[in-house]
Amino acid sequence: MLTGTIKSDLESNLLRNNPEQRLDDYFKSLSYYSRMSEKLGFDVIFLENSGADMSKLALPNIILQRAPGRTDPSKGKGSGEADLIDFGVTSDPTISSRPWIAKITGRLILANMEKIFLKIPTDQNFFMARVKSDLTSLDSRLLIFDPKVWGSYFLRMGSDVSDDSGLFLESIAMQRLLGAMNGGVTFSPFIRSPRYKGYSGTSNQKYHSWKFRLNNLLEDAPIIIKEKFLNQ
Repeated sequence: MLTGTIKSDLESNLLRNNPEQRLDDYFKSLSYYSRMSEKLGFDVIFLENSGADMSKLALPNIILQRAPGRTDPSKGKGSGEADLIDFGVTSDPTISSRPWIAKITGRLILANMEKIFLKIPTDQNFFMARVKSDLTSLDSRLLIFDPKVWGSYFLRMGSDVSDDSGLFLESIAMQRLLGAMNGGVTFSPFIRSPRYKGYSGTSNQKYHSWKFRLNNLLEDAPIIIKEKFLNQ
């Protein structure tokens, strides 16, 4: 499930705000996921909430779905993101009945998705994310979860988000995750740190620069070393 806003109404808060540039970002990422869908055999749905023309994105194996626009743009981009996920989970029974959903920020290519998807829990009632060590926030670019867990613990986060007040989606979602874990939901970390290709919408920073790639390598080094010793 890929989330997208081609024509953002938050230009002042986004450095990567040109609609044509953003559309090109989505085309590149959806082209990648179209190929991966064929290779790995999963369905891909792209949810877009700005009402922009999506004809360029009509690619094989990609389901294009228009979602309602932002209910309150003043709350910031995190609120719209939460509303998009809610819509995706609740609007289509064929989605909510799946054993798991991987939500990915639509402009970004998850370059190591094959490795990450190898270790998704087979049981239900789980949530996967990359969380900060102090448990104050999580990374919302990639979330993998049992849709029933989202329906029970994560719906309507958009109403709690307010970027101007410092109430970001990442911190609200972390609070919800802690509550879900108290309720018996299993939290699982990713087998690898997600490795992205693309640009930050907020800062226009390139995620696939050497700096980010080195950071990924340092984070994954203990896991890689452990795997090599166990496989000997």
